[in-house]
Amino acid sequence: MSDSDALGLWLSSIGKESVQAFQDDFSGLTGMSLCLVHLDGAPALVASNRSLLCFHIEGRNGVRCQMQHRQFLARMMETGALVVDSCYAGLTCFACPVFRGKEVAGAFFGGMVSVDPPDSTVALDVARYEVKSMSRLDLEKALRLLRSTLSLLKGVRIASGPTIDETGRELMDAYGLSSREIMVIGQIVRGKSNLDIAEALFISEKTVKTHITNILKKTPAKNRYDLALLCKKYFDA
Repeated sequence: MSDSDALGLWLSSIGKESVQAFQDDFSGLTGMSLCLVHLDGAPALVASNRSLLCFHIEGRNGVRCQMQHRQFLARMMETGALVVDSCYAGLTCFACPVFRGKEVAGAFFGGMVSVDPPDSTVALDVARYEVKSMSRLDLEKALRLLRSTLSLLKGVRIASGPTIDETGRELMDAYGLSSREIMVIGQIVRGKSNLDIAEALFISEKTVKTHITNILKKTPAKNRYDLALLCKKYFDA
């Protein structure tokens, strides 16, 4: 069985929307970037709290970033254990294995935080792009929580995500939206700001922006105002 099939089965057994919600919540609470990925590095979910610095770095040297991501994942697969290290840009990243039975099916790849004092060049980027800074102890606590949660999920089937009413499901079916995206749209229809949405859904503003970008790609709406008009009929404003 390919790792893609194994990770797909793992997601199906737990519920893709539930895993996305957990990823968003974990990222929002810790301030770290996080994304469930296949073993080749391809994302399996929408990345949460994506680092603006990483966008900038990958724009300049995406190939090098991809190679290093694969190296992280290769080390993780070799040991079957969590790998934590610094990337070439000086940010601390990690790859945490996701098991289906005894098989490594994928990984939560994330971090992109400033832990050790960076050199002066990286420090400028850290300040400019508001990179999350945290102590090594806080990083260890967060990763312990992530591993404990994944251990609890072994062989457990939980609900497939937040409850969506029939009108919400109609909107999901019409545009191929996720339940998390429906929740974001519901907030937009009610005139909520990105900060309001982040606080209501316990996610970061960056993750809200990512969801909105993906929603606009899936729907005919060209902007936030168009989206509210398009979807207003699906919600009780």
